[in-house]
Amino acid sequence: MHVTEEAERLWAAALEAEEQARALQQRAAQLRRDAVRTARADGYKLDAAAAAFGVSPGRIQQLAKTPLPEA
Repeated sequence: MHVTEEAERLWAAALEAEEQARALQQRAAQLRRDAVRTARADGYKLDAAAAAFGVSPGRIQQLAKTPLPEA
């Protein structure tokens, strides 16, 4: 089954947008982990970092323990 070139172009653009979104999401997650590690290294307790970032202390703990992705 075939679709028009325009439909194929739109589908390909959607796939590219999804790939870019995944990369941006991964970057955002890495920045969050970096922010938490920096705050903790600067001496902020879990509760203080959580309040500063608007998340729970448990979430701060999760982010601090998340292993770095392999390159």
